[in-house]
Amino acid sequence: MHVRQLLANYVGLSELEKATVGSLQELLELPWLKPLTQIHCKFYRFSCNRTDGPLMLVSEQLEGAWRVEALVSGDDAENIMNPLPVWSHFSNLP
Repeated sequence: MHVRQLLANYVGLSELEKATVGSLQELLELPWLKPLTQIHCKFYRFSCNRTDGPLMLVSEQLEGAWRVEALVSGDDAENIMNPLPVWSHFSNLP
C-alpha cells in the first residue's frame, strides 16, 4: 500500500513524506503517525465512495477535532485499512 502524508504536521519533518507499507502496524509506525499513537489518538478510514480513488487516514485527537493525516492507495489498501472504523463527522451529532 502506498501512503502519502497530506499535510505537514508537528513532528518536525520538513518535507511531506511518502512510504510503502504492508500492514496497519507498519502504517502506524511511520514517523508522522507514531507520535499520534503514543497519545492514544483514534484513527479512522474514509472513502469518497469512488472505487478508483485513494482512501484517507483520519485522526481524532480530541472529540470533534479531526485531521486527514494521509492518503493511501494500492492493491492492498482496502484490506490493510479495513480494521479501522469508518469515519463520519456526522456520527457525533446529537
